[in-house]
Amino acid sequence: MTGVAQGLDDRDRRVAGASAGPFLGDGCHRRILQVALGPNRSGYPAPALGTAAPPMHARSPIEPETADSVRIRVKAVPGAKRDQIAGPLGDRLKVRVSAPPEGGRANAAICALLAASLGVRARDVEVVAGPASAEKTVRAAGIDAATARARLGCPAQPE
Repeated sequence: MTGVAQGLDDRDRRVAGASAGPFLGDGCHRRILQVALGPNRSGYPAPALGTAAPPMHARSPIEPETADSVRIRVKAVPGAKRDQIAGPLGDRLKVRVSAPPEGGRANAAICALLAASLGVRARDVEVVAGPASAEKTVRAAGIDAATARARLGCPAQPE
C-alpha cells in the first residue's frame, strides 16, 4: 500500500485496490475527505451533542389581525398520506393534507382542517395569500390569537 492508503480501514483498502498509487480510484477519496474534514465536510467540528440549534425565526406562525380574527402562516404539504397539523416549522405552521394540489382542492382541505382544529365554521377560514404556493397565509375569523395558538399547539408570540 502507498502512503495515502495506509490509514484506511479494510473496506477502503478493498475499494482502493492494492495498486492504488497516489490516486485512490473508485470514489475512495470521498472517504478520506470525510475522515479529514469530519462528517459535515465543512472542516468545522460538529456541534456538541445535546445542544439545540438556534431557532430560525422568533415569531409565531399565528398573528392577530383584528380582535376576533387571526392570520396563520402555513407551509402546505399536499398529497400526504393523511390530513394532519404537523406543528410549527420555523415561522410557519406545517399542515399536511391528502388532497392533491389541483383545482384548489388542497387549499379547501387546508381550510377545512384548520377550521375543525380551531373550532370555527369552515366558511370563516380562507386562503388570503399564496393560493398556488406551498407557503400560504390563511385568515381565520371568529377566534382570537391566544385561543388559536393554544388549539394549534403553537408557542406564544415573543414580546
